[in-house]
Amino acid sequence: MIYEYEIKILSPTVVTERIGKLGYTTHRQFINGSVVRGALLTKIYEDSPDKEELIIKELDKPTFSVSPALFSEEKDLLREIWPTHSLCKVSKTYRKLQESVKSRPIVSNLRYVIEGMGGILERLKASEEKFMKIMVKKYQQTGKREYHPVEFKRVQGAVAHKIKDNVWILQNAKTEPIINIALHRARGAVEPEMFFYYEALLPGQKFKGFISQKGSLLETLSNKEIITIGKGGSRGYGRALLTLKETSTEDILDKMRVDKWKISEGDILVLEAFSSLGLDNSAYIVKGFDSIQSLKLPTPWMEEFGNIKGALRLRLLEPLVGGTGYIDGFSIRTGLPKARIKTLKIGSLLFYKVEKAEGNALEVLTGALTYGLCSLASIGLSHVAPIIEDPFPSPDKFIREV
Repeated sequence: MIYEYEIKILSPTVVTERIGKLGYTTHRQFINGSVVRGALLTKIYEDSPDKEELIIKELDKPTFSVSPALFSEEKDLLREIWPTHSLCKVSKTYRKLQESVKSRPIVSNLRYVIEGMGGILERLKASEEKFMKIMVKKYQQTGKREYHPVEFKRVQGAVAHKIKDNVWILQNAKTEPIINIALHRARGAVEPEMFFYYEALLPGQKFKGFISQKGSLLETLSNKEIITIGKGGSRGYGRALLTLKETSTEDILDKMRVDKWKISEGDILVLEAFSSLGLDNSAYIVKGFDSIQSLKLPTPWMEEFGNIKGALRLRLLEPLVGGTGYIDGFSIRTGLPKARIKTLKIGSLLFYKVEKAEGNALEVLTGALTYGLCSLASIGLSHVAPIIEDPFPSPDKFIREV
């Protein structure tokens, strides 16, 4: 079963992105799937203590997948909300594209890569040259520096919102600083070194993502639940309204505008990391998923969610386009370090050649997005989205609309 979930922030919420000398910086683009998973399991335990044994089993044998929740406002997930990929650029100049609001528009080179000739490296180089040529020509015609290529910078993994055809803008959630101090009970003065700074998401904002389940644990939840996410739950922070809405493969394909597309052997297929994608060094903790170099879909993890009527065998074409990072941490219960996982960052692109396509290949690709590729999807990692047609405008479309 597949759900589209929405989180509406009800009280200031701290979802930590990084910790610095001044305090906590929160995510403004999305809420990690691992944070949502923790909130769900906590809610289930609070409402149904008899489910404790199932929750403990969930830690070793996960039964549901959670994608990141992207900042959405009132936009429609996938149709009007998409994470920017590694071939996107954003204008450094704010432009009045909406009434009374200035925004930064986004442009993409991906269409030129898909339609190009030769190897991926040659296509990437040619696409960048084409971008430079088009934008310099527009700059010379208009004299407006905002069209000059140097006025654009790479943007990957950020949340983009569609405001009309061929116009996408960078969108961040709103935050506010919260400062707390600790008082000495006897003296009534401030305790030394007890100064806390938080950056918190403002109430009223919404985030959307996908949850898929193969068990029955989530059935204890109603369609609307009050959950607690992030830090400071005992002090009233992190209250949120969770809304679950059942969805289908057909609806997701329609939102991605690929429901009528055919996949054939020999095609080049582009996959975007919809969440951070675990690489080969994580294989020792992920059963049945050894490499992204030669990818067979559905993977064993995907097959556990149901009968997928299709199959794909894909061979990776070099290079990977995007950055890498690491995810690690410490167990609160034991204090021991967790396994360190090397990942491709959100928005990274993988170019594959289709070596074999059987049955309903689009259903397979939908599963890769909603179920994820492996068990790391249970903590919000390794979801990939197919890009059949680039959602973002190429330079020639961009200069006509903006």
